[in-house]
Amino acid sequence: MRTVFPLSTEGAEVFAGLAGRPVLLCPNHVSELDPLALGAALPTEIRWRTHWAGSRGAAFGTFLRRAAARSIGMFPVDQEAPFIAIALAREVLRRRRVQVWFPEGMLSPDGKLLPFHDGIGRLLEDLDVAVVPVVIEGTYAAHPRESRIPRPHRLRVIFGTPIGSAALFEGAADAHDVAGRLRDRVAALGRANGLEMLPDAETA
Repeated sequence: MRTVFPLSTEGAEVFAGLAGRPVLLCPNHVSELDPLALGAALPTEIRWRTHWAGSRGAAFGTFLRRAAARSIGMFPVDQEAPFIAIALAREVLRRRRVQVWFPEGMLSPDGKLLPFHDGIGRLLEDLDVAVVPVVIEGTYAAHPRESRIPRPHRLRVIFGTPIGSAALFEGAADAHDVAGRLRDRVAALGRANGLEMLPDAETA
């Protein structure tokens, strides 16, 4: 990624205080390049502790894809059985490792934030986890979901201030509320860095 795309990283110092702690990375999702950009931006010691959820069909469809996916700690997700993916991710966090979770559940068609699925709230229930909001910029311009071939473009990965899972649940009615709070934090991180990530209807 760093060879083909100019990639800058901001906020990676947040990981200095998270050594040995379970961490959930919560990024926006606009392109198939997002996992590659995020992986390239992670500090080496964090990258080796990181696990990913990948589509069973897309990431595990061939022998080579399965081998590549497993080599980076990816486990298969079947959209028809989301609770299995949540259970696997919870096990990663119980082992005090790092889990990447794209809470929108699909690629944004226009680069704006989609609603976050309730699954991220269920994932965090009863766990003591540091949640890091992440903004990935530039991958939509390089490779939006309808394109076939990526084109060179500057990429930026921004890591926000971690928040404890208990703080996210404080005063929240349910998992849906927690998902909304996390979406607000990702949107706020984007705004703080000059990006308007919410749909026009929400910013009017």
